Amino acid sequence: MIIVHIMGGVGNQLFEYASARSLAHKLNTELKMDKRVSEDNKFRPYRLGEFNIKDIAATEEDFKHIEEVSKIRNADYGKWGDGIELLDYPDDVYLRGYWQDERFFANIADILREELTLKVPLSNRGKDNVAFSWEQKILSTECSVSIHIRHGDYIHDPNANKGYGLIPLEYYYECIEILKKQYENLKAFVFSDDLKWVQNNLKLDIPVEFVSGCEKDVEELYLMSLCKHNIIANSTFSWWGAWLNKNPDKKVFTPKWVNGAPSLGAENYANLCSSDNTDKNIVLDSQNWIRIPVDFQKKLIIESKPIFSIIVFVENNSTTIDECLKSMLSQDYKFYGIIIIDNASNDNSSEICRQIANTNKNISYIKLYEQTSKCAALNMAIKVSQGEYLLFFNGNDYILPDVLSKLYMINNYNIRADIVHSVAWGEEKERNKFIGKSDPSFSTFNGSAHFTNINEEQIIKLLVNQGMNNFLGTNMFKREFLTKNNITFNENIKNVKVAEQVFLIECFSQTSSHIFTSQVFYLTSK
Repeated sequence: MIIVHIMGGVGNQLFEYASARSLAHKLNTELKMDKRVSEDNKFRPYRLGEFNIKDIAATEEDFKHIEEVSKIRNADYGKWGDGIELLDYPDDVYLRGYWQDERFFANIADILREELTLKVPLSNRGKDNVAFSWEQKILSTECSVSIHIRHGDYIHDPNANKGYGLIPLEYYYECIEILKKQYENLKAFVFSDDLKWVQNNLKLDIPVEFVSGCEKDVEELYLMSLCKHNIIANSTFSWWGAWLNKNPDKKVFTPKWVNGAPSLGAENYANLCSSDNTDKNIVLDSQNWIRIPVDFQKKLIIESKPIFSIIVFVENNSTTIDECLKSMLSQDYKFYGIIIIDNASNDNSSEICRQIANTNKNISYIKLYEQTSKCAALNMAIKVSQGEYLLFFNGNDYILPDVLSKLYMINNYNIRADIVHSVAWGEEKERNKFIGKSDPSFSTFNGSAHFTNINEEQIIKLLVNQGMNNFLGTNMFKREFLTKNNITFNENIKNVKVAEQVFLIECFSQTSSHIFTSQVFYLTSK
């Protein structure tokens, strides 16, 4: 019996399955899946059940058996040539690793291409299934080519950007030019996790369709495999879309990529590309694929709106506003904008704000020359904001340098909740010395949790009766959620604290998708 640990996204899950399936085939033994991590992962759930495989979950008895007769095999995440080759393992092993190398399963390629087909064909998923209409379009195209552009986390997630890097659009243009010299009537089908950005920035001189509306990522993977040719990103997801393509005459273009390429420097990257060790650290593509060097050092022009808009309400905060804005400008996550709304301050706040705004292009400064209510000022800021998410702070608040990166990772590109609420915050006891605090009603709360079914009555009970954290600054709001539901701050309520609590209650009562987290990202000076 072979048990394989399933983790990561669809691409990684397929590598894990394929490699373990290869070993089980060689040994003529049973293969079972350890689904415990993936089934509990809302971000990257278990997807292998979508395919025509023997989807058998390992039981507690199976785990005990493996532990008794064998060691856990964790060969440095399955890199080829690590001393113990995967296919040399004996029976009764637990495989934990990504195993990102085609050589682990090349011996059963035909078997895998039959097994890794959709268990439920698109034609059987209902006449209104969007993916089925895309299937018909692709199959009726004389010369189709899939283009996969991974943009979302590769540009917005600092860790992914550093480890993998964004492939410049010039790579895709070069691949298309090569194909145009060999084929007529070429038509591109573009797949991406950030299709709006791609539509605004990818300029092709051939017919193009931007594939959208599919319910599941495995449907997109299948659609890629139907295209005559494939242009993949440095992503295991599109690697599998190309590998599963059964066209014997396919042309597959892949970037020459290695882990950490963005930080290698141009010279070191070029040396790796020209050596026999190219892609040694990651997926080794098929022999007939066309490998294109890319410039990871190229400074990309990112024509996209900020992910976050930080709204700072300022009213005579001259003693704190400088530190407040510096704490926001020191964020390790850079896709954000700051909107300062100055409510007719008559101290030195205006001069400080204007000076900082003039030297930072991601700050917008709005000076109100006649004082208005805070609610009216915040509503004005919401109207001019562009970020996908809004955060509200005062001119005497400070935030930690990793707040935005935490919020990005908590919310994840796959969830995009309407509200992220922290049940913890930091309070200043002495100057620049903060202590972490959490709401007593959530004293046992740990980590983050995503809810989609808490009703209005329960939310009001949490916010009011149990005294759940009601600081406005401990929340992040999706701007589209606020605007679509016409949620604003009630300008008729004179007490600001009451108005903010009413705003929170209205937000929570109208959403079905919100996240609670115990991570501290709001600091207040009292």
